[in-house]
Amino acid sequence: MFSNNQTYIPQQNDNDNTGMLIDIRDFMKTCKCKVMLIINKLEIIKYLFKEFHKIDYIRIYQIGKKKITSFCIL
Repeated sequence: MFSNNQTYIPQQNDNDNTGMLIDIRDFMKTCKCKVMLIINKLEIIKYLFKEFHKIDYIRIYQIGKKKITSFCIL
């Protein structure tokens, strides 16, 4: 998931993905399988998934060589 999805074709009519984050968190609390989620490191993400946070993941974009720290949730 990427919080800035202005360049993506919308998959739904609504641009608010916050409900999906809560659904993912609730699923991770009850599932018996392993789940990995890499997402932008935002304060709300850190709060929602604090019990699942394991490491930070650094992405480097090829064109601009910009480094972005993402939140890796296991």
